[in-house]
Amino acid sequence: MNDAIQSTASTEKHRHHQQGSVAKVGYFLWHLLQMVLAMAVGMAIFTVLFRVLLTPTGYLALRTQTPFLWFAGMAVFMTVPMIAFMRYYQAHSWRQCAEMTGAMLVPPGTVAALVQFGVIAYPWLAVSTLSTSTHVTMLLGMIVLMLYRRDQYAGLGQAAHAVNSGG
Repeated sequence: MNDAIQSTASTEKHRHHQQGSVAKVGYFLWHLLQMVLAMAVGMAIFTVLFRVLLTPTGYLALRTQTPFLWFAGMAVFMTVPMIAFMRYYQAHSWRQCAEMTGAMLVPPGTVAALVQFGVIAYPWLAVSTLSTSTHVTMLLGMIVLMLYRRDQYAGLGQAAHAVNSGG
C-alpha cells in the first residue's frame, strides 16, 4: 500500500513539473513575441516615415548604398519601443534592457558592417539579403540572451524582476 502511495505522489510530482516546464516555455515564447511586436511597431514607423521623407530612389539607396546607416536608423526605431515594453510592461531593470539592446544590435550590426565594407563571401552577406540576414541575426541574438538569462525570461524570476525594476 505504501508503495502505491509513493508511486502516485511521484507521478503527481512529475506531472506538476511537466506542466511547470510547459508554462515556462510558453511564458518565454510569449515574452519574445511581445518584444518582437514592439520592435515591429518601431520598424513600421521607420519604414513609413522614411518612405514619406525620401523619394523611392532615396529609400532604396539608403538600404542598398549605405546599409550601415539604414541599419542604424532602423535599430533606433526598433529599440525604443522594445525598451519601453521591457521597462514599463515587464518591469525589467535598465541593466536588463541594455543587455537585450546589445544582444539585439551587435549581431546584425556586424552583418551590416561586413556588407558595408564589401565582405560578401557568403550569400547572407549581400546587399540583396541584408534585410533578412540582419533580422535573423537580431532574433538569434535575442534568443541566445533569453536562453542565457532564462530565469528572467521564462517567468522564473518574477520576484527578482520586482526587486531589479528600480535599477
